[in-house]
Amino acid sequence: MGIKKIKFETPSRVEQETILNYDNSSQEWHIYSDTVKHCKRLKPLLDTSRPLTLGYNQNNSLTMVEGYLSNTSHIIFGKKPVLTPERIQKATKALKAYQTELKRNKQESENS
Repeated sequence: MGIKKIKFETPSRVEQETILNYDNSSQEWHIYSDTVKHCKRLKPLLDTSRPLTLGYNQNNSLTMVEGYLSNTSHIIFGKKPVLTPERIQKATKALKAYQTELKRNKQESENS
């Protein structure tokens, strides 16, 4: 089948869309997206042995994908995690400790 590359300019934010279609009889996901962020995430998940269209803009950046999800990929639906104030505080402390450790290691390597 192969990969078809086309010129495709990025639509305005209002016109951008990502469409996931599931065919229950063949148990396949058909994917279309012209949302750049989604294109970059979806491209490695697509089945290259099936018809696949990739759209690129003038800067040769990926702006559109259309194809079928590979058998080794899957779609997960879920709610975004919400951090409690306690978890935010714990994560902040851990990040500060990590940054302090990085600075210390950098200073030690510069002094060596």
